[in-house]
Amino acid sequence: MFSGVRDQVWTGKGSPARIDSAIADAKDAAHIFQLVETIGDDFAEEHLLKAILKLSAVAPESDTGPNGDIVTSKSLKRMVLAAVHNAQVYSLLDLANIICALGRIGAEVDVAHLDYCAVQLAESLPTAQPNIVSTFMWGFTKLSYTPGILVLEKVVDFFSKSMDHFMPLSICEIVFALASMRRHPGSDVLQRAMDKIVTAHNLPSPMDPMTVAYLLWAYIVFNEHPGNDILVWVTGSMLANPHNWTGNEASILVLWDFANIGYFPGLDLLNLVHSGLDPSTCMEKLGTDKVMRLLLSFSKFNYHPGEQFLEKLSVTLMQYAALLMGDAIEIVLWAYATFSFPPGQQLLWECAKNVERNSRKFSPVQLANLLWAFHQFDACHSDLWSTLVHQLHVYPPHAIPPPALLRIYEVYLYIQCMVPDMASHGFVPLKSDLEGQCASCWKERIKLRVQLQSGEAVALHQEVGSMLSLMNVVAVEDEVMEDQLFAHDFAIPETKTLLDIVGPESCLRNVKAPSGPAVSRNRLLQAHYKGNSAGWRPVSVNFHEWEMHKANGDCQQYLVQIIAPDAK
Repeated sequence: MFSGVRDQVWTGKGSPARIDSAIADAKDAAHIFQLVETIGDDFAEEHLLKAILKLSAVAPESDTGPNGDIVTSKSLKRMVLAAVHNAQVYSLLDLANIICALGRIGAEVDVAHLDYCAVQLAESLPTAQPNIVSTFMWGFTKLSYTPGILVLEKVVDFFSKSMDHFMPLSICEIVFALASMRRHPGSDVLQRAMDKIVTAHNLPSPMDPMTVAYLLWAYIVFNEHPGNDILVWVTGSMLANPHNWTGNEASILVLWDFANIGYFPGLDLLNLVHSGLDPSTCMEKLGTDKVMRLLLSFSKFNYHPGEQFLEKLSVTLMQYAALLMGDAIEIVLWAYATFSFPPGQQLLWECAKNVERNSRKFSPVQLANLLWAFHQFDACHSDLWSTLVHQLHVYPPHAIPPPALLRIYEVYLYIQCMVPDMASHGFVPLKSDLEGQCASCWKERIKLRVQLQSGEAVALHQEVGSMLSLMNVVAVEDEVMEDQLFAHDFAIPETKTLLDIVGPESCLRNVKAPSGPAVSRNRLLQAHYKGNSAGWRPVSVNFHEWEMHKANGDCQQYLVQIIAPDAK
């Protein structure tokens, strides 16, 4: 990578001005490294500083990081050693710039030298320039270094007292650094910092996308809510400056932050982020981590990215199947199951093989999610089921959270319906303590089902009930069946119909179809009541379908059709 450049840039010895000129003319890391190696001992401290800063500016992201060509270069290691051994000759600003540049490159710096820099920073307070403090902290963060408690306390105290003198970008760097170091500056300091940033970036002035992502991430780390006003402001800034927010990792990170904060930014913003992504190249351009965050964010928002997008992405994911490990497999399958879109048999097969080989590496929540996702795609065969259940049996049932217990039991009930004699078909039964915990959680959920419905679902329940009364249809509300396994919004004895409300929270927001969990529940109901002696038949009223019929004025006709004895 670093060959064939000798004739392109002067690399001989000479005057300081000529060396400076050669550094300034260097186009890439190869030129800089050749200068360092050729000039050798004549490379004075001021030239070394300029070379490091230049290297930071020209180094491509793909060549930095733990395994990048630049980071593993002997020339860089020589530069780092020279810089840290002569740290005392640099001014505080120069030292901060060196640390920040080395952090940008991803260089390896000895902790002892970083400790020295941290002490120099602490001793400069409270008279240091704010930009020097933020530059040091940003560099420390990029080098994955956390100063000692006393240094951090001095930085936080200085930041709190001198915030009015910090530029908005410096404030962002400090907040992000403190979050990375898990040092909460205090809610009041955090709020003042955000207020200053917002004041300085009033719409329509755009804010650096990565800065927004870092700030929101800091709030998540500090377990603080930034406030809806801030979130609305960020959303508005993104929509007002779409060219800054399409096809880049910052848009995905902000979406991820929104999802973790529990804030829905609206379909317009989701459409904006989605429109800038190419499923065929996103793994190459953004990396596995960002694509996984994107999928998980879309699934948390119940946002369907489209069948064409998912189909192309599944092909791309298959090409990177070797990189899909642990969390990535769970996220891919969970997201596709939420969208009720199969990722393809080959990808499913690869994921299943990986899960069976590495089942011990998954948490009980992940095991439950994988069981449910494979079940959604009819891929939960007896060997896979047994492998995952054996691993679930390792954990005490009380240590498995209720949502995971519910998913396990849903799949278990379905298999029991389809294969009553589970053991003879190779399906390992749930141990009695785990089955009991699952059943208890399932029945508790039935008791609370009405309280857990959204306001829109409750309103729909009332409207359907009123319409049934108007039609003189006798219906029992909130009927719990004899087996205590299911409860339904309405039971209509005359037609043996069990009517369930599917609220908007159970639908995909943009396509308005039932989401994966709603589809899975309906599938279980169909299996459970199929051929039952009582002759009950489950049907559902979708919120969005009801709204459409309400707009057309034919809700009564719609209900007549779905509750009729011969309805399919």
